[in-house]
Amino acid sequence: MTRIFLILLCLPFRSPAQSTSYLGRFEGSEINNEVQLDWQMLAGSVCQGIDVYRSSDSLNFELVGHISGDCGNISIPVDFEFRDTNPLPNKKNYYQLELGLLGTSHIISVVVTDPGEKGILISPNPAIGNVEIVFNNEQNLYTELEIYNAGGKLVETATTQGDRFFLNTRIFPAGEYLVVLNIEKRMRLTEKLLIVAR
Repeated sequence: MTRIFLILLCLPFRSPAQSTSYLGRFEGSEINNEVQLDWQMLAGSVCQGIDVYRSSDSLNFELVGHISGDCGNISIPVDFEFRDTNPLPNKKNYYQLELGLLGTSHIISVVVTDPGEKGILISPNPAIGNVEIVFNNEQNLYTELEIYNAGGKLVETATTQGDRFFLNTRIFPAGEYLVVLNIEKRMRLTEKLLIVAR
């Protein structure tokens, strides 16, 4: 009788499981059309090198940065930051960290809005509910919003010194509107807004 013996080797492998227990925080924010990532390695968490990955769909990631050397400290928490200078404009950017052999972080998302050459962006457009009107206003100038219906009648006004307005289009009948931004009465930006029937 022939006996067959199977020998199983236990080899180390990197688990795809998320290792959020090593992080005190992991967050991102948009700054001037770039994404600033900030995170903290908890005390006692140490790894060798950190890779920063970005995705447009939260499934397929590409490497966008690497922080070499030791990461973390046995006795104290350590803060890290990374600036993505080339994020995907006008959509969600998903980010995940690979913490050396410790595994991967949870996934966060940051929406980057870029008004482009026109200087104004309305999203979504056509609209069925809430829309965001984003424009270039790095100097925080006083800006007036005016919205006109297809007949040229002024139907909405607002002011800000920021770089965006939020608008609930459910209060307007379906149709085409003209959005006008008067920035410090020295610059005028216009864009069409289409509100569709609900």
